[in-house]
Amino acid sequence: MIDGDTVEAICELTAYKLMQKKNLPEMQKRILENPYTNGKIKTLISVEHDGGTDYVLNWVKNGKMEMFDEDANLAPIATPTATSQILYGPKVLPQGLKFTGIMAIGNLRQAVINGVPFAVGDQKTIKLRDNQCLSVVKIFRITK
Repeated sequence: MIDGDTVEAICELTAYKLMQKKNLPEMQKRILENPYTNGKIKTLISVEHDGGTDYVLNWVKNGKMEMFDEDANLAPIATPTATSQILYGPKVLPQGLKFTGIMAIGNLRQAVINGVPFAVGDQKTIKLRDNQCLSVVKIFRITK
């Protein structure tokens, strides 16, 4: 079982890497200074920098210690073996429209039709089987 500070540090590492990718150094600084991890984030970032994200995730999966520290060494991760190429066929288009459900993100509601999200006021084209295209009329209201 992993201790709470280390669990929080693993979550914060994800946020830190995202802020790094978005080139937001002020947000990275805030993550480093926050008290949630009791300093574990700094250790985790250091180890991740040296060993990589896969190393950290390998520790989460296979490690035996409660806390991740600089001494929590695992064997190096083996180089992946070559795998056979997976080929995908063409996407099978739907025959008609199908309401999949409602997706809520905060106060924003979106209707999902054939896997395509529609917000109020959206008008999109959905391709159907047999070279048909439907221009879906605007969505005026979405309720639970």
